[in-house]
Amino acid sequence: MGYSRRTHEIAKEIMQKRRDEARMTSELHRTEINSKFPEIKALNDKIADTYSEIVATFGRPKEEVRAVIEDIEKRNLVLQEKRNALLVKNGYPENYMDINYHCPVCQDEGYVLGTIKECKCYRAELSRIALEESGLGSLVKSQTFESFDLDFYKSSQSEYEQMKHNYLYLMAYVDSFDPDDSPSLIFIGATGLGKTHLSTAVASGVIAKGYNVVYESSQNILSDFEREKFRRDSSSQDQRMPDTERYFDCDLLIIDDLGTELTNNFTVTVLYNLINSRANDRKPVIINTNLSIKEINTRYDQRITSRLLGSFQPLQFFGKDIRMQKLNL
Repeated sequence: MGYSRRTHEIAKEIMQKRRDEARMTSELHRTEINSKFPEIKALNDKIADTYSEIVATFGRPKEEVRAVIEDIEKRNLVLQEKRNALLVKNGYPENYMDINYHCPVCQDEGYVLGTIKECKCYRAELSRIALEESGLGSLVKSQTFESFDLDFYKSSQSEYEQMKHNYLYLMAYVDSFDPDDSPSLIFIGATGLGKTHLSTAVASGVIAKGYNVVYESSQNILSDFEREKFRRDSSSQDQRMPDTERYFDCDLLIIDDLGTELTNNFTVTVLYNLINSRANDRKPVIINTNLSIKEINTRYDQRITSRLLGSFQPLQFFGKDIRMQKLNL
């Protein structure tokens, strides 16, 4: 699926704003220079006249047009050199009146000029916006694969090996991520063992590859569905409905802290429908939970546990609470 339509819309608005600002700045600089330096204004007028001459050649024989345009271009170049020399002489850079786009490769259009290939600057904006829209917030700055420290697990060799396996497996998961083929995962382990850290790193990596990721806590997800139900059932139509479709449509859904949500018939039904729908559509989900397998079986009905323990690949997290270890350093 790739980045969401909303992400593309926001990125295009940013590119449009950059184009408008570059052109406005160019026009302001041109007005400034023309008002201060009549000699430069006269050269600008002559340069503008050469463009009119080029337009006037349209419809004439190709052989004739080629020679005329070559002559116009030579004169235009001489005029520009004179103008630029005067700008420098008066303390301005040569390109002061040019349209200085944020990205010269695409001129802030988002696509490499003359092609339909997305420009690197546009892809960078898509990735940045997608991170903001994903629900990750400031976590992406600190919780990366690079900042994940396996030394916190060295008190036990077996635990260290398991966590090293998780770490390497998840890096490979990102490298080979395919929204139609990658498995769903469930991270199981006590609090403070790095589940959120590694799931954030996965989300950032998958987003960087151009996929649409939604990262939310189970509480926030189910609250959105509750608000949606309430507003549909109420007579008031003036409040904005939560965007619950994104949980079904995204390339990768990450549900953090499963088991902290309020459990009732409604939330259990919503959770099952969400997990089951994505499983049927072969769309991957990553779930983090502090619950043990026994606690999952106790807390949820058979429909959910069957999906979680049968369709999700479990990754066990072991060790001592990293937060407590840091406090004792």
